[in-house]
This record gives sequence, C-alpha cells and structure tokens, in this order.
Amino acid sequence: MGDKNRLKKIKNSYNRIKSLAYKSINKKNWNTAINRIQAASEFAYTYNFIYTDSDLENMLKILSNNVISNNNNFTPLPNKYLFYDSFGVGNKLLAHQYLRALNSWNVNCLYVLGGKSTHISEALLNDIKSFPKTELFIVDKKQDKTKQIQSIYQKVKEFQPQKALLHLTPSDAVAISFLYACPQIEKYQINLTDHAFWLGVGCTDFSIEFRNFGYTISIEKRGIAKEKLLLQPYYPIVLPTEFLGFPKEVTPDKTVIFSGGSYNKIYGANGFYLIILKKILDQNPSVIILYAGWGDEEPFKKFIKKNHYEKRLLLLGNRIDINEVVAHCDIYLGTYPIGGGLMTQYAAINGKPIVTFMDSDGNGNILNSFFDINPNGFLKISFSDIEEFLLHINLLVNNKDFRKKIGEKIRSLVITPEQFEIELKQLINTQSNSRNIRTKNIDYDLIVNRYLKIDKFRMNTSIIIILVRLLGIYSIVCIPARIIRFIPKLILLSIKKLFKFISKQ
Repeated sequence: MGDKNRLKKIKNSYNRIKSLAYKSINKKNWNTAINRIQAASEFAYTYNFIYTDSDLENMLKILSNNVISNNNNFTPLPNKYLFYDSFGVGNKLLAHQYLRALNSWNVNCLYVLGGKSTHISEALLNDIKSFPKTELFIVDKKQDKTKQIQSIYQKVKEFQPQKALLHLTPSDAVAISFLYACPQIEKYQINLTDHAFWLGVGCTDFSIEFRNFGYTISIEKRGIAKEKLLLQPYYPIVLPTEFLGFPKEVTPDKTVIFSGGSYNKIYGANGFYLIILKKILDQNPSVIILYAGWGDEEPFKKFIKKNHYEKRLLLLGNRIDINEVVAHCDIYLGTYPIGGGLMTQYAAINGKPIVTFMDSDGNGNILNSFFDINPNGFLKISFSDIEEFLLHINLLVNNKDFRKKIGEKIRSLVITPEQFEIELKQLINTQSNSRNIRTKNIDYDLIVNRYLKIDKFRMNTSIIIILVRLLGIYSIVCIPARIIRFIPKLILLSIKKLFKFISKQ
C-alpha cells in the first residue's frame, strides 16, 4: 500500500471515530462522547496528520455547557493559581519545574491531578507537600467522566484561581470540558507535545512554547495568534538515584555512546538510525553503544543479531536511573528520524557532547532549537551530511579533551532553575517574550510521511489497545483491517495478563 492510500485510510478511520462522537453528542450520551473524543484525539496524536480540530473543540464546548451549569460562575482572586496535571509523574515532564517556580513566587496554588493517572509519583508528592501554599486535589477516577468534570469544577470554584497552568496529555477531554466552563481564568497551555495534535486550542489564552519548532506549528497549523505565544525553555529535574551499573561488556578501555527513547522514534526513514549505528561501530572498534528505551524492541534485537553486535550494542530497557546512565557515558547520540528532548537535556546538564543526525530541513535539530545555537559557530552538534556526522563522531571518540570542551560548552547553555523562575514570572506578568522567538521552515508532508513509515515498519500496538478500550466493539467499525490483524496479539496479551494475575494469587 502506498503512502497516499495509507494516509487516506487513516483519515477515513479518524472521521469514523468523529462520527461516533457526534452521534453521542446528539444523543446527549456525555460519557460515551468523552471516550470517543479521546479516541479521536489519541488517533490524531499517533499519526500526526493534524494538529488541532475545531469539530472536536466545538463538541467539547457543547458537552461542557450541558455538564456544568452556567449559573455556577465565580470571581477569580489575585495571586491564586491552578496547576492542572494529567500525568502525576516525577522527573520525566515539567510539573516539578513549574510547581517549584510557583512556590518561589509565594502564591497560592491548587494542584489538580486528573487525566488517566490514579496516583502521583513519590518525588512529585514530596515537592507538593513541601510547598506551604500548594493544595493537592486528586480526581476520583472511579467516578464517571461527567462526575469528574463536575468535581473538578466545584473544587476550582471554591479555590477561585486567577490563572491556570495546564500540563496536559493531548487527549484529556475531561480537563478541556471543565476549562471551557471557566472563561474567567487566564489559561496557559504548557505545550509539551508541540510536534503533534492536542485538544484545547479553543480554550487556550496563551501557549507556552519551549522552542521555535512548536512556535511555528502553533501559528501555522493551530491558528494561534503570535501575541498569544510565549517562549520558555526549561531545565531537567535531576532526582537523586543510585546508579544501577552497566553490563559487564562496558570496560574502562571502551568509549561509551549512549542513546535512548521510545523505539518508535528510530524505526522510521527505512531504519536509517540503525544504519548509523552500524557505521559508528564499524569505524570505531573501541566503541560500545547503549540504548535505553521502551516499546517494541524486536526489530532492534534482530538488527543486533544479524550484525553480531551482541557485545557492542546493548539494550538497557527502561532505566529508572536514567540521569546516572547519562552521567556515566562519554557521548550522547540523539534519536532519528524523531528527536528527543528530555534525554538530550540530561546529556546537556551532565556536560556530555551531543551529536544528532537530522534531515536537511533541520526539523530534527532538537538541541539547536532548545538553545538557539549558531550553526556556523564553534559548537555544532547536528549534521545532515552523513560523512561529516561520522567524522565528528570519530573525533569525539578519539579526543577526550575535545569531548570535554564540547560537553562543558553545552552544559553552560542550559537555563538554571533560578533563571527559569524569574523568566517565567516575567513572561506571565507581561505576557511578552524576553527571548528571541521566530518561525522556521517546516516540511509538514515530510513529518506525515515519517509517521506513515513508522506505522508501515511496525504496526502501532498501543493505539489499537487504546481504541479497543475507548470504543469497544465500535473499534472494528473504525479500523476493521487493523483490528482483525490485531486479534491474535490481543488474545496473547490477555493470556499473559491472566497468567500474571494467577501467579500473584
């Protein structure tokens, strides 16, 4: 099947899911409508062919008006903030950074944990407990979703916040439904998934971008006015963890190159990332490459076996001591064709040289977009020419002094927590940018094709599971061919879960 036909089928499936959502809205089946809107959002996020959808936004407005009484208005109070979090995780996202900033401003804050999360990480909970003016509210996920919307609204109404910082998953329809009922709150969307679809454009007053890439998409594809876009880079949270060590193959005479992230970031572009690894290993006998990731690792394992790299290319799994892993490596290699942000920042804060391969359009140039690096200056970390890329890798492998010089320069570019707190406060108070922000050229067709090739290379199991959970039997109507192909895998997953349950009894 060609890419055009594949994209057409994906769009048809998306429209079928939206049609189901429309039917639920028309029948006033609000809980079912939320599930179907979430399913459409997850689907759009997975395949990255659309960045916002006014139809879904309008459905959420209708839903909000019916679930929350219009008579339930409230008056916001100065210096009171709502922080809505869909995740509740520790150091992987940006909750720590923003909550610590709010605490440093000495303002009252209501932290609401919504989304799919049923518990909050210990590290994040410890932070919240240490903030004297921050109140914790965890939404009861046992309630149906309309009850969740109402309970959040009631809590927020009692707190009366003036401003809201939104730390959302792309498909949190519960949060967006509640937010549409709060026009009096000034809302700041922390644009975590700036590269893809998310709900909430219609109720966002300001979008906080972290790089020019997301800024451009917000203007060109989300239709957000320039004056509503604010630039705020971030720093990584480093939590104290014990280093769990490396495999025995990592000896002192080896140069350790580390890379990592979700496997779906590296399976596109006809597996070119794996070709890059092969070239690095073949040219540098002293190198060992470590990869920490999650998702479907089978294609990676087959590549390792085929090339007899069992002792030189090692998969670490999903490491909880990820900062320590980065700290103990020599060089950080970015993923391709989809770059990563958090691990790149861990590398920067630990003073590690960073090398990334990118397409000639520069869309894979993650670190440059974080730190506004001059591509013609001393510090060059992203390369679109494979030979130049490999020469740079070889130089880093063979010259420790050069490695250290590059790493220290990169470390100096990371914003400090103190800078973050000061700049964010100024950003929100003035609603204007103190840092340079500009649009860049983005090849949107190339981005869509990347995701199509990832889908072709490896059928996305996670989206099938999500759709089955949210749509039930109607998932067969929306994606019939995929569901049929997926049934054997679904049965296998169910058997595994059953055995796991029995073993615990």
